Amino acid sequence: MKRSIFEIDSARKFSLGAEVSKIAKSRDFRVISTKSWFQNIKTLNGAELVFIDSGFFKGSRIFGFIQLYKERFLHFNSQLYFSELDPLIEQNPKFISGKNIFEDEIIIDLFMEKNQKILYEVKHSKKFRSGEIHYIDHPKFGMLVKLTKAQKEFSSADSAVIEDQ
Repeated sequence: MKRSIFEIDSARKFSLGAEVSKIAKSRDFRVISTKSWFQNIKTLNGAELVFIDSGFFKGSRIFGFIQLYKERFLHFNSQLYFSELDPLIEQNPKFISGKNIFEDEIIIDLFMEKNQKILYEVKHSKKFRSGEIHYIDHPKFGMLVKLTKAQKEFSSADSAVIEDQ
């Protein structure tokens, strides 16, 4: 069985749960999506670009790339887009390639939904400390980010797979 060093968090305890609850209660803001995962942090030369995508929520979509790496400090780079459905627009396909959580090469069409218009783009670069919450800000959308050092807890099924290797 193939194992990954990058995997989706089952989110039994989402570390930004309290912040998400506060935002969800606001009349002025809405939570479009939450994502949580485990990955190894490498140096800049070995750092992967991670594609994130909220999918469409009430006609809006946030998607883009984030990159985490460690030099002297933890670093976070992002390039995010905010798009909305527009029946008068028809995008040409735009393909990107990358790896999934099992290190398999995949190809994604950013504009699988052809009737979307990119309204805003945000590029952001920041130094981090483990456990701090950061807000990537734009007048129309934003993102909360928290990096936390984690130890993976192996279940008995995981242990069996490791022993068989």
